[in-house]
Amino acid sequence: MADSANVMTTLEVEEEKVEALELDTAEKLLLSLSRAITNMRFYLPNSPLVRSSKIEFYEEMTDFLKRWDRMSFEVTDEALTYKGNPVYQIDEKANSFAFIFYRDGVRRITFHEGLSSEEVNTFLDIICEAVKSSEEEADIVSLLWSGNFINIDYVAIQAFMESEGGVQGPEEVEETLVPVGNEPLVEGNVEDLREQSGIVITGALRSGPTTAGGVSYGSSAAVLAQSTALAQSQALKAEMEKTNRQFFDTVTPEEIRERIQVLARFSAMERYGDLLLDLLSLEDDISERAHLLNLVLDHVKGLALQQKFDLASETTQKIKQMLKDPAFQKGHFHEMLSSFMEKIVSAVHSGGMKKKIKGAFPKDPRGVLNFLQFVGPSAIPILIELVSVAKDAEGRAALRDVLSALAVRDLAKLSKAVSSHDPRVAREIVTIIGRIADPKGVRMLKSCLKHYHPSVRIEAVRSLGQIGTPDSTKLILEFLKDPDTDVRILAIKTLDAPNEKFLRRIIRDMVASRNFRIRPMVEKVALIDALKRSRSDDVVSAFTGFFRTAWWFRRKEDDSIMMAIIAALASIGTGTAKKLLEQGTKSRRKTVAVESFRALQHFEE
Repeated sequence: MADSANVMTTLEVEEEKVEALELDTAEKLLLSLSRAITNMRFYLPNSPLVRSSKIEFYEEMTDFLKRWDRMSFEVTDEALTYKGNPVYQIDEKANSFAFIFYRDGVRRITFHEGLSSEEVNTFLDIICEAVKSSEEEADIVSLLWSGNFINIDYVAIQAFMESEGGVQGPEEVEETLVPVGNEPLVEGNVEDLREQSGIVITGALRSGPTTAGGVSYGSSAAVLAQSTALAQSQALKAEMEKTNRQFFDTVTPEEIRERIQVLARFSAMERYGDLLLDLLSLEDDISERAHLLNLVLDHVKGLALQQKFDLASETTQKIKQMLKDPAFQKGHFHEMLSSFMEKIVSAVHSGGMKKKIKGAFPKDPRGVLNFLQFVGPSAIPILIELVSVAKDAEGRAALRDVLSALAVRDLAKLSKAVSSHDPRVAREIVTIIGRIADPKGVRMLKSCLKHYHPSVRIEAVRSLGQIGTPDSTKLILEFLKDPDTDVRILAIKTLDAPNEKFLRRIIRDMVASRNFRIRPMVEKVALIDALKRSRSDDVVSAFTGFFRTAWWFRRKEDDSIMMAIIAALASIGTGTAKKLLEQGTKSRRKTVAVESFRALQHFEE
């Protein structure tokens, strides 16, 4: 018994130590958060101090989550508490982030394992913005809602309501928290949902558009979205079933907005995309349009995060069609729709979205590419990143088509990728530049001269040939000095030597030079063949020295090279070429003499 008691005592002591360590770590974590916010307030965003404090907070938070899975602190009027223990005292000043949490009605914030650095940066930016802004300018609940966090949850109350006496503070209002348990709700309508969730909607919040009935869109939708229990409730399912096109034909726009703002925040539900767009096209009020566009934006982002890219593409396409509608070409609506597309672009470039896009591309290349094509040229950097994950030929071909179509509109976005260290990426981008054949691409391809991988340089020569301008020809000439034989041979074959006198002269001089003898056999043949195709008398002089025995360095040429030269002279067929062949028949090398004689017979025929 004594041993058993000792063991229990030891376990209790160890457990107390672990709890003390957890509490101490939580306290240090909030101090790290405070340091990061303070540095962000007083230093520029690119300051090393700001960057290091952000990284420090993120690393400490991820270490905490790896050990304890989640970090949830409560907000009271005196302190931030962790598991009932105060870990950060609130200083009642407007620039205290903890006080602003309490002032604006935030009562709990929870971080979950899987938290990304992008989410942490967004969270810190939101707090910093709230601290820097006046009470009338920013509401941290609305800012947190706009963050669309995946691994950060918060619970808020409707702490500010308008009354005849003005705006009430938290001490004057009964605080009603959203439940965080998993108890299912009973059958009911939207009003039941509000009553059961404890949401007060009798007054308007300080910020954000409201319905005719005074309901703040951002508040109830954002608060409802925090409760995972509501998303699974029977009451919500009943409301979803009743919300269809027939229903929307029988109610007023105000009632539609009220229902949409409750239901559309729970998940990216496909059928609400069309309903939101229909309502958007009918809405006249500017503030209501802005809110509906935010709901559509959340809808598209939700679909993309669920990797339902085809559905996200459909909604994005409809928004772009609205942009083209003459009815929306003037006024604030067109500006808001343009802003919507900018927000889509921003969302696509977020770390979480990029990860989803890369993960989905090998399985659904068409769906991903359709979505990114609607995003427009701004999606080019992400499409470039997909080159390295494209596995099959069909996916690579589809990716090349989309990149080509978008790059026609903004070729400059390909410039950095030309120099990519990954030869697959660089080669693909160089190919696309050649397909587009825009003369502006020549300047981009110049960087390929120094690319370490021969395949990229080969593709650059090929693309320059497709562009076919004087500038591209000059750059191809630079590749004649390339250290790789295959690159030089392709450059020789790509040059339009037969039709350009100055190019014929360059090739002729290369053949006539002493360096010709040290070139690889295949390159020698390529040079001779380029002169052969010209059929011009002005290149014959390049071969004169090959038939003069006095020139000692010519004697080392292989018979196969001499045969190629004789064939070239026969093809050129001029009087000067014939005289050189007659000289060849007198050669001491039997093979040269015989082949020269046969070539002369070809002349006579």
